Amino acid sequence: MSHEYNHAVNQSKDRGDLGTNVNNAFSEKSNTRDGIAELLQRYKKNLESEIISRLYAGKYTAMDEIPPEISRRDHEELKKVGERISRSLLSVVASDGRIADYIEMSHFEIKQLAISLAELQYSSHTEKVNASKRLLGCDIPGDTFASQFSRCCSAAFWRRALSTRVARAKEQAFLRLGMLGTKLEKYVSDSSIDARELQLRKQQKWMSDTYLVPAKSDDAPEPRPDHKKIPLIDVVQEPKARFAKLYSFVKAMELLAEESKLNSAMLTITLESEWHPNPSHGIKKWNGKSPREAHQSFCKRWQAIVRDLHRRNIRLSGLRVVEPHGDACPHYHVWLLYRPEHEAKIMLAIMQYFPHRLKVATALRSADGKIIHEQSIYKSREHLVARSPEVCSIKARAQVVFSKINSDISKGASYATKYLMMTLPVNFKKGEINSDVKDNKNKSSKGLSLARVDSYRSVWGMSRGQLFGVAKCLTVWDHLRKMVCAPKNSKVRDLWAKARGGVDDGRIGKGAGKRGDAFAFLKALGGLDAARNGKQNAKRLALTRLVEQSTNRHGDRIEKTVGILLVEKKRMKVVSKSDKQDRPRSVWKTVTSIVASVRTKLKKWEFVTVQTAFVRKPCSP
Repeated sequence: MSHEYNHAVNQSKDRGDLGTNVNNAFSEKSNTRDGIAELLQRYKKNLESEIISRLYAGKYTAMDEIPPEISRRDHEELKKVGERISRSLLSVVASDGRIADYIEMSHFEIKQLAISLAELQYSSHTEKVNASKRLLGCDIPGDTFASQFSRCCSAAFWRRALSTRVARAKEQAFLRLGMLGTKLEKYVSDSSIDARELQLRKQQKWMSDTYLVPAKSDDAPEPRPDHKKIPLIDVVQEPKARFAKLYSFVKAMELLAEESKLNSAMLTITLESEWHPNPSHGIKKWNGKSPREAHQSFCKRWQAIVRDLHRRNIRLSGLRVVEPHGDACPHYHVWLLYRPEHEAKIMLAIMQYFPHRLKVATALRSADGKIIHEQSIYKSREHLVARSPEVCSIKARAQVVFSKINSDISKGASYATKYLMMTLPVNFKKGEINSDVKDNKNKSSKGLSLARVDSYRSVWGMSRGQLFGVAKCLTVWDHLRKMVCAPKNSKVRDLWAKARGGVDDGRIGKGAGKRGDAFAFLKALGGLDAARNGKQNAKRLALTRLVEQSTNRHGDRIEKTVGILLVEKKRMKVVSKSDKQDRPRSVWKTVTSIVASVRTKLKKWEFVTVQTAFVRKPCSP
C-alpha cells in the first residue's frame, strides 16, 4: 500500500500540483462570494476524492467510504493522506504573518478587531511593536520607533492595514484555488468587486455629507457667518476631468514628437509563464507569487532598461499603463517616443531584461492604398544582434511586441487613448455606479470591464497610468489653473496663462470651456526628454511643488504642498574629488537654481460633516 501511495503522489507531481485537477473540477461551479471557509471545505472534499480514488482505483472516493478493516490495515498510509490534505489546505491560505487567521472576517469584524488590537496592552512598547510586525508580516511604517508605536495604538491604522492585507490574502487564496481566469472570474474576484463597490459608495456618501469651511485662527477664532460651506463633492476632481487633462498632455507630447521628428511605437510586454497563476495557453508553471510581486519585478526591469539607455545618452518619452490578464497577472502597454537612430539599441536593451522572443510589427500602405502588416520575430537577443529575424503571422506569440506606428496611417495618441480609457476609475452617476460592477462572470468575461480593472488595481495597489520622459507637472498644472490672479514673476505668469488658456483672472468654474495649451506649456518646460538626445549643456525650466515641513498625527515629518516653485536646471561641469586617489576631476552634474516661488494655498480649511457637526483636521483644497 505504501508503494501505491508513493506512486499516486509521484504521478500527481508529474501532472503538476496535486490540486490542479481539483481546481479545474470545482472552480467552474464555485463563486468567490461563497466565502473562504465553504470553498476550503469543498476543496478538501474534492482533493480527498482525487487522492482516495487514485489509491483504490476508483473503488472508494472518500475516507468515510473505506471499510473499517481496510482503514485499519492502511492506517499509516491514510494518515499520510490526511497530513497531505491538511498541508494543501494550509498552503491555500498561507500568507506572511498571521493574516490567515483573519481571512474570513467581514468588514465590521475587522473594524472591531482593529479597536481591540489598538487597545491591547503589552509589558513594553517594544514588545507591542514586535508583536504587530509578527501579526502583519511586515515592518510598521514610521520614521522613528515612537511613530511606529503610535500607529500600533491607532485603530485607524489597524483598520487600514488589516483591510489591505486581508483583501490581498483572499485574492491570493482564490488564485491558488484556480478560481480566477479568462473563462472564470476575470482579473479579480467577485468578492473584491463587492468590497470595492461598498468602499466607493461609502466614499461617495462621506463626500456628499462633508463640507469645507475656513479654519479657525488666532486672529479670527470663529469663521465669519457670511462664509458659505463648500460641498466637498464639488471640489473633488471628476474622473472625466482627470482623463481630459491626461489626454491633453498625451496629445501635446505627440505634437512635440512630430516637431522633433521622433519615431513612435506601442510596446506590449508580458511577464514570463512562471508569473501566471492560471494561464489560458501552455502549461501551468506558476511560482506562487502575487500580482503585486509580479508588478514589482516588471518595474525593476523597466527602470534598469531606462537606466542603461540613459548611460548611453538615449532618452525615452511616453506613457505606461498596467492591465491585468484574465488570471490577474499584470501586463504592460507602453507608448514609446524615441529618436529613429536609437531604435535598434532600444530593442537590445529591452531584450536584455525580457529575453523571450521579440516581435516587430510594421504597418505600410501599398501603392493601391491598402494597408499591409509586416510581422517579424527575433527568437533571442543573439538573433537581434545579428539582425536575423524570421517572418511570422499576426497571431504568433512573443514576450515583447514592438509595433511601429506609421503616422501616415494612424496617430500615436489614438493608440494611447485606448489604454488611457483603462486608467479611468469607476464613476458615480446619480447615485449609481456607472459601470458593470454587478456583472456575473459570464457577462464580465466578454471584453474588458472598467469596474473589474479598477477593483484589481485597488486590491493590489497599482497605479493606473504614468507619463515618463517629460516634465512632472500634472499637479502643478492644476495649481496654476486654480490661481485666480496672475503671478508677479513674468515666467510664472507666462506658464499660468498657458495652463489657464488665457490671461483673464477669476476662478475657472465647471463647464467654463477654458482649455489650457499643454503643447506650449510642455515646450516652455523643455519639451520631451527623447528629443534632447542627452545634450550635456541643456538648460531648461522646471516646475515643482513648493512644500512646507510639518508633522502628521504620529509625529513623522511630512511635506505639505503650499505652492509652486519655478527652477532652472542646467547641465554643467563641476569640480569633484575622486574617491580613491583624492584628486580633483571635472564631472557633469545638473545644477538647479530657484527662479521664482509662488504660494497658492493662502487659507486653511477644515472638514465638517453635516450629521455629526464634527470638525476634522485642517486641510488645503
